[in-house]
Amino acid sequence: MANTDQKPSVRTVHLVMAGHFESDEAVRAFTRKPAAEAFAKSCAAYDCTHPISPSAEDSNEAWDKYMVRLARWKKRHPAGESAAYADSYYVVKIALEGTAG
Repeated sequence: MANTDQKPSVRTVHLVMAGHFESDEAVRAFTRKPAAEAFAKSCAAYDCTHPISPSAEDSNEAWDKYMVRLARWKKRHPAGESAAYADSYYVVKIALEGTAG
């Protein structure tokens, strides 16, 4: 018979947060902090590859090509399209409750 008097075990999860001007969003969860930190860094590095927009004087064709590149860039963002314009990425440790085994 299982012992039902055991306290639930508490594990931690490391959330990678995308920091936005008005609110932040959790974009991925990891069981290991180094993996979360590496992912946050990869998101910040990806942001540095944002396509450069044409100037206001450039042709409509140049702008059309830019819009295609931008859509592709957002779609491929490691944190997802909604995080593509994040100001920062950071890791938050939270408790994840479970039952003792």
